[in-house]
Amino acid sequence: MSERKCPYCNEHVPSYSLTCPKCYRNIPREEENVKESTMSNSVSKSVTNKTVILLLAFIPSAFGLMGLGQIYEREYKKGLTFLVVGLFLFATLVMLINSLSHVNGGWSFLVIGATILVSLVFVGTYLLQAFDALVRSLFVVN
Repeated sequence: MSERKCPYCNEHVPSYSLTCPKCYRNIPREEENVKESTMSNSVSKSVTNKTVILLLAFIPSAFGLMGLGQIYEREYKKGLTFLVVGLFLFATLVMLINSLSHVNGGWSFLVIGATILVSLVFVGTYLLQAFDALVRSLFVVN
């Protein structure tokens, strides 16, 4: 049988013993060490997943690619809905901003108003999908 040392008094302890024969303290078992390392790995994976979700929810969404955080979380219906709406709003916004330089007269006021309106809807959708990803990643246990 293999022997090990007590972490408290450095006495040799048989592998089947739960306590030290000299100081009578509980000896940590190897199974607990394996369990602790497995738990720390799962916690680090959870933190990594939350970081990826938040990065996907914030960075690409500024360019119309909304819903990637939800798709990463396997919420496909919600993620694809945000993606289609985000791309539509982004394309519309780019088209309106591009047309501002080509419109003359009274129509420019209408195009400016539409640009402001679409911008507000885009920002609202961006914040909604980012908040959804943030709340899901913080409060849903993996």
